[in-house]
Parts: sequence; C-alpha cells; structure tokens
Amino acid sequence: MDDTLEPLWQNGEKPFHGETIYPVDDVFVRDAIVAIPSVLRHIALYYPGNTLFALDDWHEHDGFIDSARPTTLDDLRKQVATPESYVANHSDDHVVYRAIYPDSLDFLLRYSLWEADKPDQDAADREVRWTFTGYGHDLYEMMKIWAPYHLETESSAKYFRERYAG
Repeated sequence: MDDTLEPLWQNGEKPFHGETIYPVDDVFVRDAIVAIPSVLRHIALYYPGNTLFALDDWHEHDGFIDSARPTTLDDLRKQVATPESYVANHSDDHVVYRAIYPDSLDFLLRYSLWEADKPDQDAADREVRWTFTGYGHDLYEMMKIWAPYHLETESSAKYFRERYAG
C-alpha cells in the first residue's frame, strides 16, 4: 500500500468497498503475461484519461508503506510482455505485489512473483499470484476475462484484513 491506499483499505472505502477476485488454482508467469495484459486493454478502453499509479505493495509481506509513482500503459505493457520482463520487474522478496490503480480509485490491480526465492527456475514456469479489487462493470468484466483461471471472490475488506502482515 501507499499513503493513499492505506487508510482506504482500513476503512473499507473505494476501491476496497467492493470485491476482490483472484485465481484459486496455481498460476504461472506464462498465465500472467496473458491475464495481466487483458486488464491493461480494459484500462485503455475505460480509463484513457486517468493517471495510473504503480507501487510495490508489501501489504502481505510486512505491511511496509511504499510510495506510488505515475506510470503509463506502455510501461506496464512492456513489463508484462514476456516471461523475462515480468520476472525482471518484480521484487525478489516473497509476497510483494506490483499494484496499479487509477487516480479515480475505481480499482486496484495487483500481481506478483510468488516464489521469489527460485531465481534459477525458467521464467515462464515461476508461480505467481494476481488480484483485482473493484466493483460494478470493472469487476464484472474481469470476472469474464479471467474465468478460465477458476476465480474466488471475497469482500475486499475481508480479503485485505485477513492477509495484512503489518
């Protein structure tokens, strides 16, 4: 989290007033480089004028509050274009997500390397996790797009409260 998101998740405010979806089955970098660009296409279509912010999200690692920085869809696309670029753009620590959100706070996209301590493993075969937190149309669209990944849905407030490591 960052200074903007931290109080919002604690109070169950937008975007944490909705639901969080995530795959229940094991997923890998080879899946993420398909799934994450699908969200980026959705963002390009529905949020073309919004400023996007990116940060390393330590919420489930140790609760460290990071600083978000503006990012672009082009930069995000490059970061998830190949297994190698996906791996290169993530923390080496366990359970540290890349988090993306718009200035409107309509959603929070998070994705990570899960087994960060396996650097010799083929990039495409490394295990990952991803989540989408939101509501309404965005959540419905992500549920359709990510349906092949056997999704779980939880109240966002519950999801983030139960996984907080701070």
